[in-house]
Amino acid sequence: MMVVRAFLGCLLVSNVLATAGVEGGVGVAPAPTRVVPVRLIDANITVRGEGLNVSPTRAYWDYLTEFSLKRLSAGTLNLSLAQPFYVKPQQQACVIPREFRVSAGDPLLYDFQVSGPRGREAIQEYATPDNQPGPFGFNGAYLWSMRVDTNPYDITQRYRTGVSRTADGNLQLVYHLQTFSLWPAAAKTPIRVAVWPNTPTRMCHELDVKAAPPSFPDVQVLGDHAHRHYVWHVTSRNALRPLSVCLVTASSYVRSQVVIPIVNGQWRDRLAQSSLQQLAIWRNAIYAQHGRVFKEPTWQRYFAAQWWYEEDPGFHSRDLTREDLKALRILAYYQGQPH
Repeated sequence: MMVVRAFLGCLLVSNVLATAGVEGGVGVAPAPTRVVPVRLIDANITVRGEGLNVSPTRAYWDYLTEFSLKRLSAGTLNLSLAQPFYVKPQQQACVIPREFRVSAGDPLLYDFQVSGPRGREAIQEYATPDNQPGPFGFNGAYLWSMRVDTNPYDITQRYRTGVSRTADGNLQLVYHLQTFSLWPAAAKTPIRVAVWPNTPTRMCHELDVKAAPPSFPDVQVLGDHAHRHYVWHVTSRNALRPLSVCLVTASSYVRSQVVIPIVNGQWRDRLAQSSLQQLAIWRNAIYAQHGRVFKEPTWQRYFAAQWWYEEDPGFHSRDLTREDLKALRILAYYQGQPH
């Protein structure tokens, strides 16, 4: 177990979470708990979002990691692996998907499972002594053992985390790749990371030049609208820091561009001088961020042309936040004034 504690300390070399926080959890690559004669051939990581444009407690990231190993010695090899995680702290508030019951000290990583050629593997949970967090807060891991007796040996793991957000309400996805460098002879191992938000998004720096770009800049942007996704190709040699990317959704975009300026009084003069048409655009944008389908063809065409709009036939007024409702009341006041 001493080896596990040592490797938990090795991977935590980034200060990303000082700004991103641990409100929802992060992704982390698995690693061996001791040096073994195997080579990591390749790794494919797919991160899919669910409910990212709705209430934080209804949203989560689903992580699928598929990787292949090659034995470097003859015979069967017994391999012990670990998946690090954060645990819920006593004091700090965390965003927990509502289908999970999590108490202080529980992992902020859910539905963890691992499969090899023989099917599901038995998992053991490990926590650091006295629940004392290491650097940047990692303080536990899932452990499992596998008999590697084929070449290649394919492993699949899956888990979920909650969703962390910036102070502006944007998504902050962090995936720690550093543990891939702990695999023997892994310097040139190709690693592919694909992020599918499953809702319209833009990277924060695409809309705000002051926003930080992804920590790995060579990103492929593929697809459009809700199918827009992001792909990175890295190797273990340069995976010495986490992949960190900030994403803007419809709700975070409309909130920052319309709702907050209205609620905070920044637009008081602007609202007083705006036409009824402009006031109506802002009013309907508050509904459109949640996917409202408009009966008026003009409004439907207008919002369908916006990058962030996605129809939701299940929209209900209860989807509106308290900030939304306050902004709507303010807009109604100005709409009722002489123009």
